[in-house]
Amino acid sequence: MHEQADEQAVVAIFHKKPNGRFELFGVYGSEGPDFRSCSGYDVDWCKRDSVYYYHNSSGSPLLPDDPITVDGIYWCLKPEMVKAERCRLIGRETRKRNKTRRLRSIPKSFMRCRWNSGARYRDILHWLQENGIEDSTNYCSECEDLIPDGQPCEHIWWCDEHGMWSTPCERERGFECGCGSCTSALASMNAA
Repeated sequence: MHEQADEQAVVAIFHKKPNGRFELFGVYGSEGPDFRSCSGYDVDWCKRDSVYYYHNSSGSPLLPDDPITVDGIYWCLKPEMVKAERCRLIGRETRKRNKTRRLRSIPKSFMRCRWNSGARYRDILHWLQENGIEDSTNYCSECEDLIPDGQPCEHIWWCDEHGMWSTPCERERGFECGCGSCTSALASMNAA
């Protein structure tokens, strides 16, 4: 559970998938009535676990002359807090589907919990804190999924030598350090 219950969402960023489903991609939250500071949360959908993982990835003062820059589909509490730019996602169809636009309201599916259809939430950040899991993720090209650091798949492991996650993408690019943790993990994976 997130510690700062007084924090509320001021901007939410969504991606629209080919099936028409909205996925939450990021949330900016702020505390207090004056919205002077802002915390940014990265949000990833994990297919394996069927849950959103999120982590506080940034924080900064929220100044009137320095709005939050967004591209793609977004919702915001106050339009003056946002500077909207052209969608920069990769792929023409993806950009077309996610053309920069402001939603008038947060999609209803996010404001009700699928496990308790009667539940209501203050805002999207409150919904995320109640229904998501706080952890960062890594992309596994073998699983084609965003995998949480706290419960990695067999293709991802922590490299003690370099202090980073070793992923299939890293190894495909030639990063194989040969340290003890990587060697034993790679041997276990190849034996399976």
